[in-house]
Amino acid sequence: MLDVRCGGLEVQLGARRLHAATVHELSSRPGESSFAFARRFCGVLCPNPRLPAQPVYGGNDWYSRYGNITAETVRSDAAVIRELSPAGDNLPSYVIDVGWFPADEHEAGLFDRGNAGFPDMPGLASQLQSSGVKPGIWMRPLQTTKDAPQFWRFGPEHPPANVPGVYLDPSVSEVLEHVRKDIARIVDWGYRVIKHDFSTYDILGRWGRDMGLAMTLGVTSGGWAFADRTRTTAEIITDFYSTIQAAAGEAQVIGCNTIGHLAAGHFEMQRTGDDTSGYRWERTRIMGVNTVAFRMPQHGTFFCADADCVGLRSEIPWEYNRAWLELLGRSSERHSKPPSRWLRSRWNPLSRWTEWIRYPRASGVSEVRRAKRRPTTDVRFPDRRLRARRNWERRKSGELCRPHICMGSMQCFIRSECNGRKVRS
Repeated sequence: MLDVRCGGLEVQLGARRLHAATVHELSSRPGESSFAFARRFCGVLCPNPRLPAQPVYGGNDWYSRYGNITAETVRSDAAVIRELSPAGDNLPSYVIDVGWFPADEHEAGLFDRGNAGFPDMPGLASQLQSSGVKPGIWMRPLQTTKDAPQFWRFGPEHPPANVPGVYLDPSVSEVLEHVRKDIARIVDWGYRVIKHDFSTYDILGRWGRDMGLAMTLGVTSGGWAFADRTRTTAEIITDFYSTIQAAAGEAQVIGCNTIGHLAAGHFEMQRTGDDTSGYRWERTRIMGVNTVAFRMPQHGTFFCADADCVGLRSEIPWEYNRAWLELLGRSSERHSKPPSRWLRSRWNPLSRWTEWIRYPRASGVSEVRRAKRRPTTDVRFPDRRLRARRNWERRKSGELCRPHICMGSMQCFIRSECNGRKVRS
């Protein structure tokens, strides 16, 4: 079923005829594995992906500092990532996550300047670049604390309307211009990796897990529409993605909480799933390893898949973290580590990590099985006391941690055989 609504109401096409979908038919080749076929089929669906020229790796401060950051912590943590990274022209990236902009507790903010802890955003980007790290940054383009004009905003029926913050309607041309200026400004500051987040939820009011019953619930609730009733939700979101990509120019874009098949061809990198965890092994197993299993056919065909961070904490057995890191390195998926000085003391130098980054992309299934075999103890249910040890309030209070990680069951990876059968999109 195709959802061709405008938000939660019918689209008003007028005299326009909507091209809803293109059907591709492809037959598997003799002896072709289901994984190889799935990759080839993805290549047919997206013949012109935007892909990084080199493997992408580096650091992100979210899973070690959870928003409690300053320019000084960024410089210090980026230096650790640089020290642990291989020499050569493929620099590690360092993404400054939530905490750099004037914001409220809902992660909405103004992205035209840094907060008191970040007085000189262009200067910080220059310092990171000079230190041998590719500067990166996080932002949330469609939610703001700004007193935006009323016609920029969604109406009261919009699903997230009961959540604090100002949600911007990307069907409004002035909103797209606002997004373009935010992205272009960040690029002008000198940031070369831009991670934009939350837009699917900010537009549709649902997380991906809530869209499973699409035949009955749909991708969003009924009763609301975009300001522009003449275009479908998919058309409006695609134009929004195009605006971000055009404004970014040569900077690399990571789509987080974005729609993969619409982002293909627009963004170099795409998150495979929800956040991994700095506290709960089983969350990383589900959101990290498991989503890698299902998204590997899209890696290198739609975009470079981003499996989120390898979180390293003393509570998580190192053998699990090591296997997860090896899986990501050997698959050439984008991966980040928290800038933990504990990591440096635990595994310095990261000789094996640097080898894995240069390792040719593996076939997915074999590497998943290798990683799954690696731990010598059960990784499904570690100490259950870890599940509830931390909560958002404690993380926001200033407690610093050494991030997380996880490995999980890959048994469902492309289970259906396709040899000798035709598959339709």
